[in-house]
Amino acid sequence: MSKIEKPPEPLHCRAHYVTRLEVLREELASLDKRDLSIANWRLGVFIGGAIGLGLLLLGQVWGSVVAALGGTGFLFLIVWHGRVLEALVAVRICIKHYEDGLSRLDSLWHGQGPTGEEYIPDGHLYVQDLDVFGEGSLYQLVCRAESSVGRETMAAWFCSPAKVDEIARRQQGCRELRNAVDLREATAACGASLGRRVGTGSLFGWAEKGVMEGGWFLRSGLVGMSLLTLGSGVGLLLSLISPIWLLNCLMLQYAIGRKYRDRIDEVLGSVIEAHQELLVVVSLMELFERHPAEEGGELERFVGGLRSESRTASEVIRNLTRRIDLADAMHNQLFAPVGFVLFWSLHSALSLEAWRKRHGRAVRGWLEVLGELEALSSLACHSFENPDHVFPIVSEEGKNLIIEGVGHPLLDPTLAIRNDIALGAGHDLIMISGSNMSGKSTMLRTVGTNLVLAQAGGSVRARRMETSVFQIGGTLSIHDSLQLGASRFYAEILRIGALVKVTEGGGNLLFLLDEILHGTNSHDRRIGATALLKALVERGALGLVSTHDLALTEEIGLLPTARNVHFSDHLEGDRLIFDYRLAEGVVSRSNAIELMRSVGLPV
Repeated sequence: MSKIEKPPEPLHCRAHYVTRLEVLREELASLDKRDLSIANWRLGVFIGGAIGLGLLLLGQVWGSVVAALGGTGFLFLIVWHGRVLEALVAVRICIKHYEDGLSRLDSLWHGQGPTGEEYIPDGHLYVQDLDVFGEGSLYQLVCRAESSVGRETMAAWFCSPAKVDEIARRQQGCRELRNAVDLREATAACGASLGRRVGTGSLFGWAEKGVMEGGWFLRSGLVGMSLLTLGSGVGLLLSLISPIWLLNCLMLQYAIGRKYRDRIDEVLGSVIEAHQELLVVVSLMELFERHPAEEGGELERFVGGLRSESRTASEVIRNLTRRIDLADAMHNQLFAPVGFVLFWSLHSALSLEAWRKRHGRAVRGWLEVLGELEALSSLACHSFENPDHVFPIVSEEGKNLIIEGVGHPLLDPTLAIRNDIALGAGHDLIMISGSNMSGKSTMLRTVGTNLVLAQAGGSVRARRMETSVFQIGGTLSIHDSLQLGASRFYAEILRIGALVKVTEGGGNLLFLLDEILHGTNSHDRRIGATALLKALVERGALGLVSTHDLALTEEIGLLPTARNVHFSDHLEGDRLIFDYRLAEGVVSRSNAIELMRSVGLPV
């Protein structure tokens, strides 16, 4: 793969992606030609070597020279071909990396990348309401992590808000990594060889607790036993001893191995299971450790967590992977008999235990730092690909949410209509009314999704954003449940009850209630919704609520800190036109009849 030169600043995202694609595609074409050429040479050299071997068998002495040259050349070509094939895989992965980037720029990214569905917490207050995980989700758009720990970290950042100082650290780290396109290309290539991703839980369990003990006495005894068995074998070959001696030695070795078998399996099983991902983890760590960091910057502080005494974390874990490689040699059927005599598995387990005793307690911290760096790189990539996004100002003081020119980050930026939202500056509650399909639910999701990004430390689709840190709660994706015997209305009031409990704990709450209590009659809805919203506001919560019920907007309008806004539409011929722009006051018309007529219903 060609050397990546650091691009000049300011760096234009699309231009860089297109330029790199052109270079990589040219390199791919060159490697394809080389691949074909080497394959032809291998065939030719193999045929030549076979002819030389045939001549040798026919008594032609000079045929041995041809056979030897053919064999040597064939082995050389195999090694060379292997390197070319590895380069082909890496280039293809990098091409896909930039093609996916262009797809995101063109809003064609749905279905590309991890969905994060495995990280959805049960009973969470907003992740399903705001499309945080799943196909076409925020996670799929943003997450570029290659390791399991990186993906887990990205999911955790989206599921809970960080503290103000941590958000500031992440924002600065994103700024420092924003133009690190070479680093992101290299990390994408690192994950190319990673097939089935495995979790790190078993590795953590092994690293943080002792499984077996083995001092100098045990190791010496094992070596002595191996030497005794080998000596018995040599003596038998020389007819110096009876076969019973060798048989007794082998039976004693089997007994020793059986005694330690369970503990060996416990040691080796935990680390061998994670071996494939550890190789990727090491490569990723090396990339971040080598990446130039601004002196005294946040990135330098993050990377500083990847050190152990005078060595880097990647060096220490690389040593672990070598020990695992040695342990894995017992899976080679040719080596297994020798390994049995040498107590190879037991020695390997003791070697891994020695590593664990020295470095085990640092493993969790190193992997957590790597996860943070990968999540940070993902947010930086999102900022780089969206130059119109801004980093919000997050404050510990007061309780407010002010966003100017906010648009939904999952929509095509050329189609997303921008609006202004202000909560906390005299208005604790915004009631959004409007006709069907006018954009009420999308407005709630727009505010919530951008706040999730902001509180993870990322940039947001807005001209300007100032916010406090909030716990978010929504009812945008509340459904009935046949299995649980719960109606949509019952599920909704349970969620609202959970939001009320958040306010009891003294935390800042931003509630996003879509079509509040629409599962009951208008009389009960008006009384219940008014009381609930008043209680939430009095407890210090801020929120946006959508409704079709114009009577409810009148009730809410009586609250001193509430504000009524609306979306409207108009008819052009037989077509309904929506402008998706917030306007002051309550909507003055409904479009339900027009919509029914537009689909041919007889009304």
